Amino acid sequence: MRNLTDILLRTLQEGSTESRVARGSAGTLSLKIGARALSFFTAIILGRLLGAAGYGAYSWAMATVGLLLVFALAGFERLLVREVAVHRARREWGLLRGLLRSADIVTFSLAVILALLAMALLLLFRSAFEPAIVSALLLALPALPLLTLMGVKQSTLQGFERVATGQIPGLLILPGLLFLFIVGVPLLTGRPLTTLMAVGLHVAAAAAALAGALLLLRGVVPGEVTEAAPVYRTRSWLSAALPLLLVSSMIMLNQRIDILMLGAIAGSEVTGIYTAAHRGAELVSFILKSVSPVLAPLVAALYAAGETERLQRIATKSARVMLLLTLPVGVVMILFGRWFLLLFGPEFAAGGTALTILTAGHLFSTAIGLVGMILIMSGHDRDAAATFAACGVLNIILNALLIPRWGLNGAAVATTVSLLAWNIVLTLLLHRRLGITAHPFRSLTPPRG
Repeated sequence: MRNLTDILLRTLQEGSTESRVARGSAGTLSLKIGARALSFFTAIILGRLLGAAGYGAYSWAMATVGLLLVFALAGFERLLVREVAVHRARREWGLLRGLLRSADIVTFSLAVILALLAMALLLLFRSAFEPAIVSALLLALPALPLLTLMGVKQSTLQGFERVATGQIPGLLILPGLLFLFIVGVPLLTGRPLTTLMAVGLHVAAAAAALAGALLLLRGVVPGEVTEAAPVYRTRSWLSAALPLLLVSSMIMLNQRIDILMLGAIAGSEVTGIYTAAHRGAELVSFILKSVSPVLAPLVAALYAAGETERLQRIATKSARVMLLLTLPVGVVMILFGRWFLLLFGPEFAAGGTALTILTAGHLFSTAIGLVGMILIMSGHDRDAAATFAACGVLNIILNALLIPRWGLNGAAVATTVSLLAWNIVLTLLLHRRLGITAHPFRSLTPPRG
C-alpha cells in the first residue's frame, strides 16, 4: 500500500518539504487504497448476488444519497479543516466551540430537509421511475443525516491534525463493515441478498461509521473548547463555505449525473451494467485522485512563497509518476475490459464499449495532470468552480441527448466529452493565471540564454 508514497518520495526528493509531505500522507494513502480494494470487492459481490437490475437500483440509490450529501455538508467539510486549525492556533476557544456547534446544526438540519424533500418528490413522481429504484432510494435516504454528521466529525479530526485518523470512519469502518455485512448476513440468516437488504446494510454501516467517528473524536477536542462560551460568526462561516460547496457540488455532479440520468431514462438493469464499467474506469483515475490531496498542501505553500519554478517542477514530475502508474491499468481495461466485467457476472459484459470510452477519458485526464487542484490551491477556486459548473451543464445536456439514442454508451460518451472539456479549459486557465503547464511532457531543463 505504500508503493505510491515511495515512488512520490523518490520522484519529488528535492528537499525536506516534499519528503515530509509524502511521508505524512502515507497513512491516508494506505487507507484510501484499502478502502478502494474493499469497495471493489464489495461491488463484485453485489453484482454477482443482485444481478444487473438489482445492482443498478442499489447503485442509483447510493449515488443519489452521495450527491445530496455534498449539499448537506454545505462546504463545511472543507471549511472545518481550515478554520479549526486557525482558531486552535490563535487559542480562540469560544469561536472554535461556536464553529463546531454551527457545523453540526446547519449540516444536520440540511440533511434532514434534503432527505424529506427527496422523499416527497420521489413519492410525487414515483410513476416516472421503476418500483425497485423508488424502494431502494426511500430506504437509503435515512443514511443521509448519518453520513453528513460523519463527514463533519472527520473534518473536525483533520482540523485537529488527526489527518489519518480523520479518514478512518469513511475509508475503513464504513467500507469494511459493509463488506462484512454483505458477505456475512446472508450466510448467517440463510436468506439470499436482495437490493433492499443491501441498502439497509449500507445504512447500518453508515450508523456504525458515525459512532466510530464520535469515539475517535473523544479526547481530541481540548477542554478549553468544551468549557468556553460559544461565539458565533455563522454568516461569515456560511459565506466562506459557499465557494467550497460550489466546487464540491460541481465535481460530484459531474461524477454522478451519468448514473442518475441513466437510471431515470434507461432503467436499473442498464444502470447496473454501466456502474460496473464506471468502477473499472475509476481504477484508472485512482492514482490521480490519491496524489492530488497528498500534494495540495505543498502546492499551496509553494504558491504562497512565490516559488513558481519549483511548483512547475512538482507539477511535471507528479504528472509523469501518475501517467507511468496509470497507463498499464488503462491498457488492461481497454484490451481486456470484457473479462474484467465478467467478474460482476455474465450480463455485465455488455458494458465493454462503455468501459473503453470511459477509460480513454480517464487516461486523458491523468495525462493532463493536477490542473484543477493547482488552480484551487493557488486561490483561483472561482475559475475552477465556473469550469466545473459549465461542464456539468454540458454533461447533463449530452446525457439527455445521447442516453435515449445509445443507452449506456451514450452516457459514457457524454461523461467523457465533459471530462475532456473541463481538463482542456482548466489547462488553459492554469497557463494563463500562473504560467504553468501540469502535463508530463514539459521539459524540466530550463531554456538556455
